[in-house]
Amino acid sequence: MAFGLCKSADSLIRFHVLTGNLNRLEYIKLIEKGKVTMKSFINYMMLQVKKFTVIDFAFFKLALVSAGILLGSYFAAFFQAIILLIWILFVVSYFAVLYATFRTR
Repeated sequence: MAFGLCKSADSLIRFHVLTGNLNRLEYIKLIEKGKVTMKSFINYMMLQVKKFTVIDFAFFKLALVSAGILLGSYFAAFFQAIILLIWILFVVSYFAVLYATFRTR
């Protein structure tokens, strides 16, 4: 694995994050030392997102929408040229989210 980290070390980091023995600053220090793989970083972020409240998700979505509006404002001419592609991406992603929301497992 990258940075010389074995799977057992990834599992150990995940265990410490789950149990609360590894706080955010300690995790950042591990990242800076190159002791964290992308997989363990994604696992860490997924664990953090599970702690989000409805208000946290509302602010997250507001930030994404605001970023989209800002990008659209700054690059309006560019986006006007590819508006059909943007609509297609929107419709496909919208139905993908609907499917993921209502599918039965």
